[in-house]
Amino acid sequence: MKNNAVDELIFLGHAGSCRTLDCVVSIKTPFKLNLKELVEGAKKAQQVFPKTAKYPVKIFNDLSFNQFSEKRLVSMKHVELLMLSEYEVALKMSHYLGDLVSMLLWLKKCLGKESSNKALKLKALPAKRNTPYKYFLNSSVWPAPVKNSSDRRSFYRFEIDHALAEKENLRVNDVFLLAILRSLQLKRKSIWVPVNVREDFFEGFGNGLSRMRIYPPASELPLKDQLDYIREQKKQAYTNGELSLPPKNLKLNGISRLLVKGWIKRPSADWCSLSFSHMVDRKGGLNWIEDISAVSNIGPRHNMAIFAFTKDNRTQFSLSADQANVSNEQVDQFKQALESHVGEILNDLNTK
Repeated sequence: MKNNAVDELIFLGHAGSCRTLDCVVSIKTPFKLNLKELVEGAKKAQQVFPKTAKYPVKIFNDLSFNQFSEKRLVSMKHVELLMLSEYEVALKMSHYLGDLVSMLLWLKKCLGKESSNKALKLKALPAKRNTPYKYFLNSSVWPAPVKNSSDRRSFYRFEIDHALAEKENLRVNDVFLLAILRSLQLKRKSIWVPVNVREDFFEGFGNGLSRMRIYPPASELPLKDQLDYIREQKKQAYTNGELSLPPKNLKLNGISRLLVKGWIKRPSADWCSLSFSHMVDRKGGLNWIEDISAVSNIGPRHNMAIFAFTKDNRTQFSLSADQANVSNEQVDQFKQALESHVGEILNDLNTK
């Protein structure tokens, strides 16, 4: 199986790092699961999404979630399932095969639900130009890396309830981005935000992600202006090319591969302080899921990855960290700061 252009860049970005590209997602369903039906469902999912059909799906029912997430896949083309309870199942898949949307498409078919198998089509994005945020210095990695490891753990999974009605000029995602930036104790900081750039959000198996960087607003600004500043960065990312796609027919061999690898790993590259992925069930398309937890792959320059899933007025957070560089105490401090800042921002918004 040949790598596509996005796959090539992913592997170059991780070259020299022992971190795994495995992603683990766990979903709670409102209906009961059956191990026998799960086995048959996995076969059907492989038929619908042949990119995952090279090897049989291994299914476990005697491991904890942490044991399952820490266990590395045999290869980047293998897929594994874990039945955690009669209402919860976990899927492990390499980012080589797909992203979170792909994993949910696969699980939906596995669980006997209708699931689209349309080809992956990405949006046509503007030619890349400089944004007004280019003047920022490189972000600092949080915390300073010691030695990358492949040991990730979902240290914390916690919920935040909010009665914040999303509006065109106010998204709960803006609130979380601002709270994360406030929680990072760094002079130079930014957030790496994966963005789904499919033409249709839930159509297409594969890697449909680009990314944007979000930098902190000035702390002395009023809250509304700080949120506007974050939202404006998103707008600039779409209109000025911060979001970008690799060439469709990228072929990296010999000298070209070395040059691209050197460009990705250049000292001036701004890989941000951590990554934050956020999925919001705005149209009820995920009514077959009650909760989603995820252990993300952690970028070569990051030590923590945060995933959040918002449904109605509740958001479930999953924090994954590299155990070689981040202690339980540090994650606990960050988690407490994040909850506190989210609460402060929501309180300020609801009182105005």
